[in-house]
Amino acid sequence: MALVMGVRPAVALLTVPLLATNVFQAFEAGSPWSAVRRFWPAMVTLAGGIAVGTLLIAVVDRDTLYLIVGTALIAVALQLSLNSSVRIPARAEPWLGALAGATGGVLGGMSAMFGPPLAVFLVGLKMGKDEFVAAVSLLYAVGSVALFIAFSLNVALDWKTMLASAASLLPVYVGMWAGRILRERINAEAFRQFVLAMIGLAGVSLIYQALT
Repeated sequence: MALVMGVRPAVALLTVPLLATNVFQAFEAGSPWSAVRRFWPAMVTLAGGIAVGTLLIAVVDRDTLYLIVGTALIAVALQLSLNSSVRIPARAEPWLGALAGATGGVLGGMSAMFGPPLAVFLVGLKMGKDEFVAAVSLLYAVGSVALFIAFSLNVALDWKTMLASAASLLPVYVGMWAGRILRERINAEAFRQFVLAMIGLAGVSLIYQALT
């Protein structure tokens, strides 16, 4: 949506579904507090990175950033896809999580796409399918709130925009229902490859935006 209509209107329209779906999924797997304790470094740097990213829009060459991050996402996704034995060691998890959060935050502040670096980090932890969804939903919920706050002074949240945002919940929940069925039917490796494919497509999207 940010590619088609710009970051600010996309953030305004996605406010309700981003918060509602990610908070729902974060609690769906049970209490999210264990995930909060585990991933708080990524949550803190994600929120801070988004604030920094919104300030850097006017001073940083966005196309160059998109090319660098897009290429890196494709390269990492290919590496993790071809080498399934790669796993982030426990001792490196806190600082790599903080790095993923900061990278996703800066990227999100400039493009609204804060998710791919976080997804790469979680894939590297070799989490189970349900555990992955719960963790990524928690991080996305934090990113959604931070993104909304960062853009709140510039996003026109009139009643028509909020009505359209609320109406988008219907197709979003239909998609979540279909995705949950698919997740239950595929094995862990197929799920992992699917997530990596989405990360690679996000990298392609960033490169496309930079070149066009």
